[in-house]
Amino acid sequence: MVQLFGVIMTADSLEAIPAVSVTVKGTKRGTITNNNDGVFSIAVLKGDVIEFSHVSFLPGSVNVPDTLKGTQYSIVKTLVRDTAFLPVAIIRPRPTPEQFARDFVNVPVAEDELEILRKANTLKPGGPIWQNCRMMAVK
Repeated sequence: MVQLFGVIMTADSLEAIPAVSVTVKGTKRGTITNNNDGVFSIAVLKGDVIEFSHVSFLPGSVNVPDTLKGTQYSIVKTLVRDTAFLPVAIIRPRPTPEQFARDFVNVPVAEDELEILRKANTLKPGGPIWQNCRMMAVK
């Protein structure tokens, strides 16, 4: 058993990275770096692969040497920022009541579409609304 100590830093500015997930590959063992210094400590075995992940950085890993002498091992690991460019989102204000009436309420609907809606929305036994009402009553 080896006690692994380490610091996770940004590759470009060597600033500590808080909340990096540190896991032993193939196991459910792990920890996270602290909020101030990017420091972590975890018990590992010689030969384990340690994986590092963070939402803002590309993942990384390090191997604990098989030939390690002693029960402590320290590392400084750097992670590279992961930059993703997202498409532009246009946010518009809600329509005014007049715009809503003009664009949605007063839109003509074909007669056959109205008939389909009338049939689907009746309260006859076995109809969709009837089934929904019965399901709500059972709860």
